[in-house]
Amino acid sequence: MKERELTISNSGITLVALIITIIVLLILAGVSISFVFNGGILDKSQQAADEYEKSAEEEENLLADVDSYLDKKINNLTGNRQEYDTVKNVNKPKLEEGMIPVKYDEGKGKWVITNENDNEWYDYDNKQWANIMLSDGKYKTSNAEEYKTDGTTEIEISDLGSMFVWIPRYAYKITSGYHSSNTGTIEVKFLIGTTNETVDKETIVDYNAKTTNNYTKFPDGYVVHPAFTNKVSVGGWDKEITGIWVSKFEAGYPMEGSIDFTAKSTSNLYFPVFKGQRYSYNKVSFVNMYEMAKTQMCSTGNPYGINSKSNSHMIKNSEWGAVAYLATSTKGKNSEVYINNLQMKNTTSIAGISVAGVTGYSAGELNSTNNYLEGNLAEEMGTSKVSTVWYKPAGYEASTTGNITGIYDMSGGNWDYTANVIQSGFSGIPKEISSIRKSNKYITLYPLGNSNETEVDIGRSYSAWGEMYGDGIWEVSNGYRSSSAWFGDCVDKDGVGSEPFFFRGDCFTSGNVRNSSRSFLHR
Repeated sequence: MKERELTISNSGITLVALIITIIVLLILAGVSISFVFNGGILDKSQQAADEYEKSAEEEENLLADVDSYLDKKINNLTGNRQEYDTVKNVNKPKLEEGMIPVKYDEGKGKWVITNENDNEWYDYDNKQWANIMLSDGKYKTSNAEEYKTDGTTEIEISDLGSMFVWIPRYAYKITSGYHSSNTGTIEVKFLIGTTNETVDKETIVDYNAKTTNNYTKFPDGYVVHPAFTNKVSVGGWDKEITGIWVSKFEAGYPMEGSIDFTAKSTSNLYFPVFKGQRYSYNKVSFVNMYEMAKTQMCSTGNPYGINSKSNSHMIKNSEWGAVAYLATSTKGKNSEVYINNLQMKNTTSIAGISVAGVTGYSAGELNSTNNYLEGNLAEEMGTSKVSTVWYKPAGYEASTTGNITGIYDMSGGNWDYTANVIQSGFSGIPKEISSIRKSNKYITLYPLGNSNETEVDIGRSYSAWGEMYGDGIWEVSNGYRSSSAWFGDCVDKDGVGSEPFFFRGDCFTSGNVRNSSRSFLHR
């Protein structure tokens, strides 16, 4: 009996324990299920999976961004390297439609047609600047099969097209004579592509009131010349560029008998040529010059063979300064260029216009009085005056390089108007220009000394031009008069009362014979 009870008792304990165990398990199971389905394991697992996927996606995007960034940097570097001649350490000239590379063959005494791969086309370390001619001469890019580009096609002087010279992107440093009337020195460093980098890692700094000690000294380092930058307020373009093509001569008329086309309906307005030994283009208004260079020169059917991609426009002070500074450095003549003092003694008329100046001549000495032609230009071609013409050694002294590859008529000749206006509200500015309220890539506005003035006070305005750099005015002079400059033709030639425009090149003629500006082709 006792054994039975004991057995039952043991069985009872086992059953209760089992029931309790089952209840506990059910409770635990409920909690676990609740945890799994209500913010528990499944949620946490899903969250972990989501976070992992998001992290993987972010990592993938980051890697893609890094890859894109590196590609951009590599492509940019590669592009800039492609623009840069790593042998000659200078940006390669950019060729466009209508442009024909030419070089001067000293042995032949002739200009010859070459190609962009010719190792002798340019060498800026040896003051040999790259030249091209446009298709308004005998040879045209549209008829390239008619000539060879290996240096064997010789060009007669009379068959040359309008000539342009490549000015590569560079940074400069004025090492002495800053803001002084005493001639100083300028050093330049060519830049790689559109970057601000030099091969020797020179320090490049900004030009502003802080770095110049409020324009009392040049900054400690090299400054990228503004003509090649996107800083339109100081004469830049609308983007960073590798260089510019500059007309080799000031604008001129075609020879008599060949003026048979007009640029537009305006009377006596013709497509200019940029050739030596031509009558300087004169008696034309600022507005007509401005529109001619910006619109007409690259219009459909123009004689040069260029198109709108060439971005032809009237020279600005910054661009004029880019040429002058390079010429003043060891990459150029590095001394004063001789003046072009040749003009007509008697009044000469061409297509009803009185002309005086002649392009591409030299005085033959640094200081000289007026040198006159007795008759017209065609009659004087064979006289002694031809000895100082641009393509003769005696004429090289008027070049920015001291040799035939440079740019002429930077000193003397006719005044060069530039696409710059002293900003004011007075009536001297034509309405076509007065509507321009801020600088753009085609024209630069200079600050007026006193905004309340109704006429330009050149002296007061000059004092406000310290912020304008690279233009051959404030940096290389201590006053607005030509006698206050390093060289009289490298400073603002304005000073005529209320005249709002700038003249450059120091006129060496008598009478009102202001010529149309040089033209620039931006690339």
